[in-house]
Amino acid sequence: MRYKTVSIKDVCVFVGGSQPPKSVFVSESKPGYIRLIQTRDYKTNNYLTFIPIETAKRFCDKDDIMIGRYGPPVFQIFRGLKGSYNVALMKAVPKPNILNDYLYYFLKQDAIFKYVDRLSLRTGGQTGVDLDSLYNFPVLLPDIPYQQLVVDVLKSLDSKIEVNTRINSKLELLAKTIYDYYFSQFDFPDANNKPYKKKGGKLTYNSLLKRDIPVNWEVQSLDYIADLVGGSTPSRENEQYFSAAGIPWITPKDLSINITKKFISKGEVGLTEFGRKAASLTILPKGTILMSSRAPVGYLAIASNEVTTNQGFKSFVPKSYFSSAYIYYTIKNLLPVIENNASGSTFKEVSGSVLKTINTPIPPKSVVDKFTSQVIDIFNKQEVLEQENKKLSEVRDWLLPMLMNGQISFKSINKIKNQISHSLVNSKSNETFNNQLDIPENKRVFAKQVLGGKIVTQFKDDPNFTHIKFQKLQYLAEHLIEADLNLNYYFQAAGPYDNKFMHSIAHKFERSKWFKEKDYKFIPLENQPQIEGYYQQYFEPKSTILNSLFSLLATATEAESEIIATLYAVWNNRIILNQTITDEILIQDFYNWSSRKNQYEINQLTESLKWIKTNNLIPKGFGKEIKTAKAKNK
Repeated sequence: MRYKTVSIKDVCVFVGGSQPPKSVFVSESKPGYIRLIQTRDYKTNNYLTFIPIETAKRFCDKDDIMIGRYGPPVFQIFRGLKGSYNVALMKAVPKPNILNDYLYYFLKQDAIFKYVDRLSLRTGGQTGVDLDSLYNFPVLLPDIPYQQLVVDVLKSLDSKIEVNTRINSKLELLAKTIYDYYFSQFDFPDANNKPYKKKGGKLTYNSLLKRDIPVNWEVQSLDYIADLVGGSTPSRENEQYFSAAGIPWITPKDLSINITKKFISKGEVGLTEFGRKAASLTILPKGTILMSSRAPVGYLAIASNEVTTNQGFKSFVPKSYFSSAYIYYTIKNLLPVIENNASGSTFKEVSGSVLKTINTPIPPKSVVDKFTSQVIDIFNKQEVLEQENKKLSEVRDWLLPMLMNGQISFKSINKIKNQISHSLVNSKSNETFNNQLDIPENKRVFAKQVLGGKIVTQFKDDPNFTHIKFQKLQYLAEHLIEADLNLNYYFQAAGPYDNKFMHSIAHKFERSKWFKEKDYKFIPLENQPQIEGYYQQYFEPKSTILNSLFSLLATATEAESEIIATLYAVWNNRIILNQTITDEILIQDFYNWSSRKNQYEINQLTESLKWIKTNNLIPKGFGKEIKTAKAKNK
């Protein structure tokens, strides 16, 4: 392997952005417009901006290396957006002697950040990249084959991080959807386990909130659901107050770095016990919701362990029966109100006294408990994945400077690459690298029974859980996770139906001592706890999809389940047959299924199709076309 000692100016050029006038900005895409990329867009999609394409001067693609020119923090390295970029960004364009990905990782080194940050110019309170100094930074440049090997190692780690992040995004969407069903749409399970509002639950107008809420719900200020706790900073002149390994101490800057995550365990700096006492800081317990109250207002995170914060926070320590999950989403939903109540000339800030004037509806304990029980596993899974990403990032950042400085031989890198690839493929947590179900053919019948057992476990106490709802859940589950469990579905008046399965499942449950069916109800037997173990063995790679389905249909009626499953089936049939698909055609196919379908109104079908699309339950053409059974079925 050969190296050359060169400078950054020998391997790339930096191209600055351009700034169109704000008068041409619009917030929605339309023909003839292009997205204007700004530094903040790499952290949030809350500020989408578009400009006429003729006003755009500089362009970037998703793979381009983009650099934040101003700070703090200065010299942030970005990727992943396409559009026209403004003056706060510059693009690193590689020369032929360096791979684009290798340049990306080289620029992400902590050593370069510290070099740039130390030499950057300060203008009007902002630091700016000193390009002359940056161009002179030394580069130990290897040949292309070595560069590619380094890239392969680092990208394998980043790919796993990206996979975990995508899983967490889906879990977040699921948890937030459940919260909205309960506390925005008021379709929490009522005393009969039916959706409250949808089934006629009474609402009453509340003058404080200026909207309807369920009867018998109270309205209280935020300090009713949590204790509001501020923070502070010990004197920075005393070094004995600070320790990297000390008590976790969080600042708004830490939350800005943590913005894509839900949990936080520590910040860049910790405190000694002397420092904590000197600043009279309260130790906040695990599960506290941390909210930045200034510069800016509204960054949120949940404490993974005991922490303290600086004065830029108002933290919510849960009271009474209110869980961290409930308070997290309640505060998140109220952020627009909180931000509107912030004040200040230099920067906006919201005080504890102001937060105590913000009101929220108070659900009864039974509703909060039910919500918490539905999302707690989601929150736990998210925290585990975030911790895994943290460890993967630490491994990548530990390897990065050694790979760039030639401290690891070509042979050793190959070995590291193979070890990483092996661990990613075989890691149990790596569900999306190898997320296809691996069910032996001779186990498919039993796996189908296990899936049915999981469904019964989830829904046995649901008064809407009839044989029809059971069968429709089984059908949807098998098709959404693309599990070939000896598919044997045919037309039946109420929708897709597996006659053999439905006529044998109760006997199989009883033989396995899982459930006994009596009067169309399933009573758990002594071996029922075994189901979860088998379920994890066969279906863990698809558990996120299945949990989402079960949560979405938790309060669905028999009729709603029938409509959704039948619409899914006719849609799936058309994909298999490569036929035209429109909402109108799917509705006509639904009515053509059987005369039983005539009892449903068109608006029910339209709403159900919208629901299927909104919740990403769109068929993919998996399985076989459903036809009329050769023999008469029930």
